Amino acid sequence: MLLMMQANPALVKSTDRQSNGDLASRVDGLKLDEPGFSPFTYVPPDPRATYRGLVNRCLDWDLEILKTLPEDVDVSLGVLSPEHVALLGECAIRWRLPPSFRAWVFLDAIVDRCEKGDVPVACVHEASAMVGKVQIDMPMVSWAKSDREGLDAALLRRDICLLAAVDSALAYGANGYHSPDFLEAVSDWLALDYRDTSHSTLSQLNTSIVERIRIQAYKSYIEEAGERLEREGSKTRAFAMDMAVWVEKEVKKLNKRFGDPITDKVDVVSTVVQQMLSIWFRDVEDAMELPPKGEDQMEEAFVLYRKAQKLLDMGTAFSRCVEPMHISFAPAFSPVVHQWLDLTALKTRQWADQALAVDNFEPTSENGPSSSVTDLFDSFRSASTFIMELNWPDEGELAYFATRLAKTFSLSINDYCSKMEQLFAYDMSQGDAVQPAQTAAKQKAWIEKAKSTLASLQGERKIQAFFNFTPASCVKLNNIEAARQQLDKLYEVMRVDDLAAYDTSQPLPSPDQQHYLFTVKIVLAEGLALDSPNKLPDSFVILSDEHGNRYAKTRTIYDDADPRWDETFDIPVKGNAWFMATIRHRQMTGKHDLLGRAYLRLDPNQFADLISKDVLLPLDTRGHLLLRISMEGERDDIQFHFGRAFRWLKRTESDMVRTFVDKMTPVLRDTLSRAAIKSVLKPSGTALPNLPIDYNEALGKISAAYRSVDYNEALGKLTSAYRSAMGESSPSVPRKRPPTDAEIESAIHPLFDYLDANNHTLASTLSRDAMQSVMAKLWKQILMTIEALIVPPLSDKPSHMRALSDGELDIALKWLKFLRDFFYVGGDESGVPLATLQNAKFNEILSVRIYYDWKTDDLMEECIRGFQSTLKYRATKPSKSLLSQRNLGTIRARKSAKKAMPANAGGNTEMIMRILRMRSGTQEFLAQQLQTISVVKLENPKKGKSLTRR
Repeated sequence: MLLMMQANPALVKSTDRQSNGDLASRVDGLKLDEPGFSPFTYVPPDPRATYRGLVNRCLDWDLEILKTLPEDVDVSLGVLSPEHVALLGECAIRWRLPPSFRAWVFLDAIVDRCEKGDVPVACVHEASAMVGKVQIDMPMVSWAKSDREGLDAALLRRDICLLAAVDSALAYGANGYHSPDFLEAVSDWLALDYRDTSHSTLSQLNTSIVERIRIQAYKSYIEEAGERLEREGSKTRAFAMDMAVWVEKEVKKLNKRFGDPITDKVDVVSTVVQQMLSIWFRDVEDAMELPPKGEDQMEEAFVLYRKAQKLLDMGTAFSRCVEPMHISFAPAFSPVVHQWLDLTALKTRQWADQALAVDNFEPTSENGPSSSVTDLFDSFRSASTFIMELNWPDEGELAYFATRLAKTFSLSINDYCSKMEQLFAYDMSQGDAVQPAQTAAKQKAWIEKAKSTLASLQGERKIQAFFNFTPASCVKLNNIEAARQQLDKLYEVMRVDDLAAYDTSQPLPSPDQQHYLFTVKIVLAEGLALDSPNKLPDSFVILSDEHGNRYAKTRTIYDDADPRWDETFDIPVKGNAWFMATIRHRQMTGKHDLLGRAYLRLDPNQFADLISKDVLLPLDTRGHLLLRISMEGERDDIQFHFGRAFRWLKRTESDMVRTFVDKMTPVLRDTLSRAAIKSVLKPSGTALPNLPIDYNEALGKISAAYRSVDYNEALGKLTSAYRSAMGESSPSVPRKRPPTDAEIESAIHPLFDYLDANNHTLASTLSRDAMQSVMAKLWKQILMTIEALIVPPLSDKPSHMRALSDGELDIALKWLKFLRDFFYVGGDESGVPLATLQNAKFNEILSVRIYYDWKTDDLMEECIRGFQSTLKYRATKPSKSLLSQRNLGTIRARKSAKKAMPANAGGNTEMIMRILRMRSGTQEFLAQQLQTISVVKLENPKKGKSLTRR
């Protein structure tokens, strides 16, 4: 009261105070009948209830009036007339009703009439907009609790009303979710921008809508499929493809209309996609029951597979309000993939022949390969890309497909390598018959060819001492090098390391069915001899099983009682097997002479540690054969097949490089010989060293010698021709002074001339890597040749080789340095790297000067000390497995690890043992040391390794 009086002081001045007893006089005193005077306001007992009733009466009145208006008259979405709006506004002011109350009451009244169908949904949106405007001026936090609760109830009622309209339109619309009523109802609902449907009533409506959509999608698919089946007659792949196209169009059409989900639980597109695809994939399974016949039907099946994959991706992309689709359709297409792999395996037998048939063996780029290797790997890439681009959903099954394909590639590469070797061998057998006349620089070497011809007449052997290489043979070597590079890229494309993690093996076979892969390296033989004491054997080795089946045959090494082949062969066996190693002397005509036999037992149990073992086989005649054997279980996994392919390529490349070097070896042996050393130490006598050589006269005498029937006379003429050409008519007395470096180097000038003459062809045709391989192999042969001049091979057998004198040894070591400088080319890019030239063997040969004159006892003591640092390394050295050669990366890693080993881990023990072979009374000592090495290797297998059987 105090506040009221303070606010209106006029109330205090009022004198209108009468007795409460006379009610009539009081009423009359109010002067209610006077116009324009109303000092009191009517406030109902329950203003809120009265206001809600007034709103309803005003709405009903105005709706009745709106019914009478013409249809073309625009009406307000608020429904209320201006008079009623003003009336409600005045009442709200006088009854002190806040805007928040008025807003939700009006919304509730409009929703009520929308449920009855008296007003359109647009009126509900208008009432909702009024609530939003009120919230701007009067935030929700300032609303009374009763108003907030009232608004929540009104909004829930509104949401149920509009969502029920969606359900009703779907239930009673003529075309279901394609009907305009459904689209309009969904648009009205989405206009609310409200997705929370956690209320039980809304959740029930969600379930009802989803079920109606699913039923209508099923009916729509069945109706369309029925019409197409009438035309197709059965569920064929063409039928499945047509239905896939129809489903795709249907989904795209729905996505344009219903791009957003209706609620957080209802999405028209997702529901339709999942329902239709679940039926379609069953139709695909039915269509794929009959396997395709021919490549056309197979291609049709793969087109259907890609369409299925596309539809599944589409279904997953549209899984916005439902669980992602988990349909396993791949098993239906798995037989087709196996059928395609079988067909590819048949085709690969022709790939190598087809590629080689059109190859003219001309490089397609500078120092590059020819067309066949490119064509072959184009076929490989096409097949591998096809498999990998299937994006097979099951990685384990994809690994199995890739393994089968890798095996196919491996066999095709083996076929290509075999054919390339045959063509390469043919090129190398042609020799100078197909060569044009060489330049004047090459003519200096022809006199050495005369010497080779003389040796040929004596030993009845056919040898090309001065073989001149052709570009075609170089290109073939480039092809193998390029194939290794391409195979490494294929390794990455097929994700070999990833897929190798999956077990693609078949059930473990019984022990008698298990396959094992033995790698047998035929290293060397010693002590071979013919019946004729004046002739050295031309030997080769054959490995055959007990049934006479040939498994390996080496090349022929000419004029050597201690030949070294260093050739490797893979021999698959099922268990314990016996093999016979036969060494024969090659005859130009007739049957080859037998030099000796030995028997070899390949027992998997003895090689289970996977450590390579040296096996020394005594021959049944005289001498012995050294083999290096390792084993691994044959496995059907992708890394194994790639490893085998890389090994085939590497061996083919090594064989080709070895053949290159073999063609040069006669020049090396003739030039780097003890006879040549003696010629350096001989005085010049009356010879005129600067006298030019008459090649025409010398070669004329050689030709006459060939035409002569009297071989003694022919040999005499050849000898005379040789001496005449060289300016030496008779032996001379020894020199009185040591030879100069120039005189020592001049003795091997024919070798330099020969190398210069052929390096142009090699360098201009071979790739850089291939050229380095040939040069490195040639350098290795040079080291072995010079080493053979100085010491005999390592063995426990006594040697009849005479030790060189100091002067002779100096000449051999100086030759080695001259040749190193020749190959190094002063560090030029075309030269061989110094690291390759000055390798462990080079340093070992140079170190021979230290030990060559030691006493026998001192050499033995030094040898024993050297064993302390070499036995452990020898015992734990792993064999070269296929897995270590499965790609270029693992091959380089193994080479790096090999280089990381101590370069001279055992000092110069082996060199000392070879020197000891030339000393008397050392046979027992050498036998004991070699036996110790063998025992250590057997007792210390590499830990952690076991035979993998798959």
